Amino acid sequence: MELWSMYESIAVAITSIARKEPVDGNYADALLLSALIAISMGLVFFILQGFALYTMAKKRRFRYKWLAFMPFANIMLMGRLAGETTFFGQKIKRAGLYAMIAQIVITVLACSYIFSDIYLHQNGCIWYEPTGEEFEPFRSHWDTGTRFDKFLYGYWDQIAPLVNGIFSLLCQVLMITLLASLYKKYNPEGYMWMVVVSFLLPLARCVILFVLRNRRAVDYRAYVQAKRDAYMRRQQQYYGQGGYNPYGGYNSGYGQQGYSQPQAPQKPPEEPFSEFSSGKKADEPFSEFSSDKKNKKDGDSDGFFD
Repeated sequence: MELWSMYESIAVAITSIARKEPVDGNYADALLLSALIAISMGLVFFILQGFALYTMAKKRRFRYKWLAFMPFANIMLMGRLAGETTFFGQKIKRAGLYAMIAQIVITVLACSYIFSDIYLHQNGCIWYEPTGEEFEPFRSHWDTGTRFDKFLYGYWDQIAPLVNGIFSLLCQVLMITLLASLYKKYNPEGYMWMVVVSFLLPLARCVILFVLRNRRAVDYRAYVQAKRDAYMRRQQQYYGQGGYNPYGGYNSGYGQQGYSQPQAPQKPPEEPFSEFSSGKKADEPFSEFSSDKKNKKDGDSDGFFD
């Protein structure tokens, strides 16, 4: 996946430093040198990643740990080390196998594109016309060559980048998903920044894996559950020893309410405007019109106020 981008980046750097323009006679030699440097750098990172995967597989007593140094097969070993892989909550079975297939496709495309680019320039099949533009100072044109050469220039050099872009995107998603599960096992606390770095700089995964190779693999779900249980125990211990409980105020430490004092019996509220009344019970309204004693005379009462 990284071979294509490395070749193009190194080619731009070499031609810029050496000031080699496409119209120069030795421009094809600069492209060949760029390809050799890209392949050498890829080999160094491949060996670095191989040592990392081999050490991880050996510590976990995998049977086929030698796959770490096999091209493309090391991606399957990486998937085995990562274990269960999820993408936005959905489990992906055999993510290592799918990533390996995508790696094979884009590597073949990258090698064919690099071969085509160097071959056409070495055989003089392309000539360049200066355009005077800043972003595209030269425009290539077909010069001469066989039908195969014309096919490479007219079709393959146009199709290969498009197909490579599609499979590179697919491979990038699979590799990031795979690496996220792998990093969770070997660095559960800081795996997220490793995923971000590996997304921005794909070759950085080789260095990260080499640094993590001697760590002990953990079960990420069990790790998260243990962290949650430890947090709950700290919270319970804190709330049980005088800490502030948001559901019950301050606790005194033995399950009792903290800072609680026996409360004095509350007095009934005073009557409003008590200073304007006597201490005796308030008289009944309209008391002057009634009598506590009934009139014993039969003819004096009509029964309305009785």
